[in-house]
Amino acid sequence: MTLVVAKRGVGLRTLVRNLLLASALLSAQAPAVAASDRFTDGLLFRISKPGAPPSFVFGTVHVADPRVLDLAAPVRDAFVSARAFAPELGTDTLVDPRLEDAELLGDGKTLAALVGQDAFGDLETRLAAQGVPRSAALRLKPWAAMLKISRAPPVAGAITLDAMLLDEARTRRMRIVSLEWVDEQIAAFDGIPLATQVALLRHVLANREALAAEGSAIVDAWLRRDLAGIGRLAEDAGRRYPAVARDYRTLARHIITNRTVLMHHRLVLPLREGRVFVAIGASHLPGEEGLLRMLERDGYTVTRVW
Repeated sequence: MTLVVAKRGVGLRTLVRNLLLASALLSAQAPAVAASDRFTDGLLFRISKPGAPPSFVFGTVHVADPRVLDLAAPVRDAFVSARAFAPELGTDTLVDPRLEDAELLGDGKTLAALVGQDAFGDLETRLAAQGVPRSAALRLKPWAAMLKISRAPPVAGAITLDAMLLDEARTRRMRIVSLEWVDEQIAAFDGIPLATQVALLRHVLANREALAAEGSAIVDAWLRRDLAGIGRLAEDAGRRYPAVARDYRTLARHIITNRTVLMHHRLVLPLREGRVFVAIGASHLPGEEGLLRMLERDGYTVTRVW
């Protein structure tokens, strides 16, 4: 829950948005796509098996960029043909008392003690610009602070592709199949070793502008439907930042690889019924540990549509 917002529901919506937008940063550290991978390009894939109507998997990008909101005709046609919509998170208003302290350190820890006073001074300034007071900043978990300073400044009326699709699904009265719960996303971040969280937070503080440029490169690769290009950006990032390459691999394992396994599990029954439109971050799709290969191993035929 965001500490500076009084209404719990609104604060949780902010936390949900932060968690989704984290994938824009993480995509640059996603597992690289091997040259032998068949799924090197494309964003929309038909998932079919005898005995059930086909479903579709669409790789999104979690940014509020007008360029990504103009859905191509094949994507819109697939969306309209579906009866169920399966996003990463199927709600933006969930209220759960277990999430009250989701972003807060426990056991008397402070963020200043973890990152050092110099780094915390810089961090405090950046957080203050977003309306986070020092008393709140001191108690933030490193991953929560990292998400807050990594996101782009909010634009009035801006909406992410994921949020737009969710709104349209509700308007069309589609059945919503949430592939993950907010507390599960939080648990994924909490599972990252604290030392890794601290190392990455310090790295983001020192390289915020460069990482923002990498985020723009990810959007450009997405617009080209270039899954392999996203993977190459991951390899380049590892070479540019060798001191934290292992930390980013740990982050990707917790936030991309492990969550892909969970989302795949949640799709087992819906895909048997068919006519599902799955919308998850594009970094979850390619590679041997990606969703598309998992579905092939389940016996589905995966065909690129767009």
